[in-house]
Amino acid sequence: MFIELTEIITDGLQSFQNSKSKTRKILINTTKIQAIYSDSIGKTIIQLRRDNIKVEEDYEQVVAQVKA
Repeated sequence: MFIELTEIITDGLQSFQNSKSKTRKILINTTKIQAIYSDSIGKTIIQLRRDNIKVEEDYEQVVAQVKA
């Protein structure tokens, strides 16, 4: 099963040069998720096998989508 989330792009120097964060819609295969947790500013981090993805949706929304 796949879920659709809004990724906050944090790679590269562009994230530091622009005051506005860039975002994009992504689909994540829920069977590849290793862990889900919140960071200190309230954004959700999804840990996959090889990468971490920061998303705009809050922790409760992401967990509800994964369980559905």
